[in-house]
Amino acid sequence: MTDQRVGSIVGDVTTSAFRFGVEDTDLNATQYISFDHEEDTYLAQVIQIEREVDGSDEGADGDLLAEAQIVGRRDDKDRLTMPSTPPKPGTPVRDAETELVRSALNMEDEGAFLGQLRGLELPVHLDVNGLVQKHCSILAKTGAGKSYALGVLMEEMLKHDVPVVVVDPHGEHASLQAPNSSDHDIPLMRRFEVKPTSFEDSVVEFAPDQDAVPDAEPFRLDERNLSARDIKELLEDGLTSAQTGTLHQAIREIDDDTYGLEDVIASVENQSGASKWPVLHALEDLQDLGILSSEPTPIEELVDEGQASILNLKGLAPGVQQLVVGSIAQRLFEARKTGLVPPHLFVLEEAHNFCPERHLSQAASGEIIQTIASEGRKFGMGLSVVSQRPAKVDKNVLSQCNTQIILKVTNANDLKTISKSVENLPEGIEEEIRALQVGTALVSEPSFAMPLFCEIRPRQTRHGGSSIQVVREDVPEGAEPALETEATEDEEVALAETAEPESAPEPEDPVDGTQNPAMEAEPEDPEPEPAEEPPTVLIEVARAEEELAEAELADLSPGLLERLLVQIETLMRVLDERATDAEADQARIAGLRSGLKAQHRRVRERLEQA
Repeated sequence: MTDQRVGSIVGDVTTSAFRFGVEDTDLNATQYISFDHEEDTYLAQVIQIEREVDGSDEGADGDLLAEAQIVGRRDDKDRLTMPSTPPKPGTPVRDAETELVRSALNMEDEGAFLGQLRGLELPVHLDVNGLVQKHCSILAKTGAGKSYALGVLMEEMLKHDVPVVVVDPHGEHASLQAPNSSDHDIPLMRRFEVKPTSFEDSVVEFAPDQDAVPDAEPFRLDERNLSARDIKELLEDGLTSAQTGTLHQAIREIDDDTYGLEDVIASVENQSGASKWPVLHALEDLQDLGILSSEPTPIEELVDEGQASILNLKGLAPGVQQLVVGSIAQRLFEARKTGLVPPHLFVLEEAHNFCPERHLSQAASGEIIQTIASEGRKFGMGLSVVSQRPAKVDKNVLSQCNTQIILKVTNANDLKTISKSVENLPEGIEEEIRALQVGTALVSEPSFAMPLFCEIRPRQTRHGGSSIQVVREDVPEGAEPALETEATEDEEVALAETAEPESAPEPEDPVDGTQNPAMEAEPEDPEPEPAEEPPTVLIEVARAEEELAEAELADLSPGLLERLLVQIETLMRVLDERATDAEADQARIAGLRSGLKAQHRRVRERLEQA
């Protein structure tokens, strides 16, 4: 970058901020600028640009004025220093040279390569040790690119041989095993100096529900010698005091030193009193889930140098997902404290479901996640919190994240939460976050002098988070049906927000002056809206399930069968998201899920025969 003049300082000036008259009409908000003072050159950043018009001349264009925040300069001891006296009015303001930006912001040349500084081809690296030792969060509205950014972060962790354990509620992240072949991403890779790659040998996918994820390694929790408290925590609906007493008595009466769930069920059957029947039914339901075994998955299988373990929770109800996550997190934490597993990063997708703000809801996994957030750094267990609803994530958990990657957020409550949880945010930055383009993030990291805007680099592996829709068309006899395998960005946002009943979309005035009805906004006291009977998304899923049931599979190619499997899994993910709404028609959702699982099994069997 050249040091082209963009204006000159005017008006009152302090040692931390100034205003300047703009001479370059291409100047952008958040652009880095410089000025000379006391024989040194200082870095500053444009915060706001406004047009000043004299009221007496309504037809005039007016003068452009900009507000700037002084960042400082590095002294000979590499300390960031501010000017001791304010710069003088009339001082020229110029484009900042790249080396001044790099030095003042303390941008390192190594670490986890996240992308490039917006407006400059200056690489942004994150401290790998800091990500594990001081926790991280990735926050964005639906469709703004948080899962994509997480994929980039996981690629970098694998490059640095850092073990990663990912809680994946929707089955998006096993795509780390496949190279990126996106027509959109490939041309961008040259600018970011990355290439398509695969981490197939470094990624292991585990799943409690083998029917939903047949190709994954089975994941089972230990059923041996479970205490009454252990069992109670695994039961989604809990137990009353009387029922808990029945369970305690049943376990005390078991003679074997080593017992399993079947032994507990048999002992409960031998109890007297009416309270045994709800306990018995709850234990049988727990047994039917198939997540318990006398041969549990060893926790050390999840954490190995250079390995990403994907815990695919597809097929599990939200409450069961919380129970599984709580158990895994507890086991990982204990294993790390005793040195059974090496230091690692624990990634929590959909964090608002697993560690919700306490006054909003409770989760079986909430307490252990809070413990890891506050104590995990002492033992080398890093936490990465990923959510599209920051306001619904436990504030104590968010506040422990020293590295923040914030993409586009428009909800007012979420913006307030971000402002409170991120240090050193410039005044008025909320509007910049609201106007961020998809794929651009505000990044705050302890080593940076201030938060900076970063263009996230292209993924080297395939992105598994795109929504896919089934499209049935009339085709000539003998021809394969046309399938639309990838939704547009707008369709992806619309589908995800339709499946998310938590906030209603409300039009806003974006920066470019156009009307964007897809932007979220949640009023302080939202008025309840009448629910659809049944919701449109469930009608569409039902139609798709019916069409799948009627589809002739015998003549379809293996490629189309594989695409059908992916489409069915996406429809099941939509149902999972709808099921998180307490007021949703759970019976209808369960019925649709059962039908889709049957079609998934049918397509998979046909694919094995093909």
